[in-house]
Amino acid sequence: RILKITDLFVPIFSFSYVTILILGIILNYQQLGSIFKEILNSAFNVKCIGVSAFFSMIKTSISKSLFSNEAGLGTIPSLTGVSDQNEKEVVSYYQVFGVIIDTVLLCSLTGIFILCYYDGFNGNVVQLLSYCFNKCLGKIGLIIYNIFIVFFGFSSVLGLYYLGENNIMFISLHSKISFKVIKFLYQTIFMIGIVIGIVGTFSNIMWLVDIGILMLGTLNIMILIKIEKSQKLLKNIHKIT
Repeated sequence: RILKITDLFVPIFSFSYVTILILGIILNYQQLGSIFKEILNSAFNVKCIGVSAFFSMIKTSISKSLFSNEAGLGTIPSLTGVSDQNEKEVVSYYQVFGVIIDTVLLCSLTGIFILCYYDGFNGNVVQLLSYCFNKCLGKIGLIIYNIFIVFFGFSSVLGLYYLGENNIMFISLHSKISFKVIKFLYQTIFMIGIVIGIVGTFSNIMWLVDIGILMLGTLNIMILIKIEKSQKLLKNIHKIT
């Protein structure tokens, strides 16, 4: 049911979002030269050579890149794993392609679009993209932006909730606690997270996100190491037998 709902509007809104970004960039094409120059100067200036700045850059890029796409975090296999056995290979290829769409296309276009229209902005960073849409398209741009946020947010909440419920279902199979109890605890935590996302400040929310990503990434790395050891053990047994 989730796929039926998201399949209806996510491709349409994604295509519309990319189209508007490209049109907005084309309308401001005169600035592209200075924008790419600014990007290169910011990435390779002298300040970035310092040790503390270098590690700060790595920390920021890792946390934000994982935030933009879960491919490097290890959560996507939870979605791929619930597909039909005959479709797993095809779904895996789609996930690889999804990294390109999410990170290379959407994030890059959004960044360039912001650099085209951010002049004069002095508000909260959360309002930056809406400010750029408003500056590019006027009031209609602000309406379009809000529609994008509602539908992308709705699909994200649906997908992430299902991802979590699918994982707690697996946990309940290997636990003495009943699935209903674990599900209730999960739903409570999920709702608390939504409330915090609504009422919390941007800096506090991003701090929580970074902590959560670090914990989840560390756990997934530990599991991968364990799986790798198991695979090596199976290979050795196979050789012996």
